[in-house]
Amino acid sequence: MENGNMRAQSAMEYLMTYGWAIIIILVVLGVLYLLNVFNPGGLVGTTCAANFKYECLIPYITTNGLLTFTFGQNTGSTEYNLAFACTNAQNATTGEPFANLTKANSGGVWYYMNSTGSLMQTKSLSFGAPRFMQSEQTITVNSLQCFDQNGNVPNSPYSSKVQVGAPITERIWVKFTTAPGANSTSNPYIDTQVATLSTTVGVS
Repeated sequence: MENGNMRAQSAMEYLMTYGWAIIIILVVLGVLYLLNVFNPGGLVGTTCAANFKYECLIPYITTNGLLTFTFGQNTGSTEYNLAFACTNAQNATTGEPFANLTKANSGGVWYYMNSTGSLMQTKSLSFGAPRFMQSEQTITVNSLQCFDQNGNVPNSPYSSKVQVGAPITERIWVKFTTAPGANSTSNPYIDTQVATLSTTVGVS
């Protein structure tokens, strides 16, 4: 009888040990499911790889290509007349970031920023003072319109449809002058790619 009790106790201990192991495995699988790990699109992380002396932080992009991110520069100089652009195209021959400037609405793909942080395609009388940025400063860029490699707005009639959770890659550009005052021969705009963004649409 004693041997029977010992066998029963051993069997119960065996079941309890494996029972707890199974419960732990189920909990881990549940957490992974909630984190969207089993969705291939969910494996795409968010990275905004900034070029030397620039920062690109906390990016968020919508299905129609509106990008919000924190931008920083540490060039050692003040940048004036700031303008930003976002596209997944690149022309290595000319240095221009865009394959087709004519399709990007009517004002092109550059968005100028005024001192209040608003972005506009053209600097009209209502634009206000242009934005300048000192070295080691960060600013928030809100709702910068991104374009595909043909200069089209995502999900427009001329562009492929982009769903929430879809992977997307864009290049972020900035142009500026090195001194205050209007763009001129003696104070020309300098444009440079500052970051490459890889993320999923609608997911920060």
